Amino acid sequence: MPAFIINNKYLISGAQEPQQLAAALRQIAAETH
Repeated sequence: MPAFIINNKYLISGAQEPQQLAAALRQIAAETH
C-alpha cells in the first residue's frame, strides 16, 4: 500500500481520495509554518 511520510513525522496512506490527501497535506503545511 502506498504511503507518504512527511517531515519524518506524518504518515499518510496513499489509499485515500485525492481530496482527503490534499486536505491532510494542507493541514500539515499549516502546522509546520
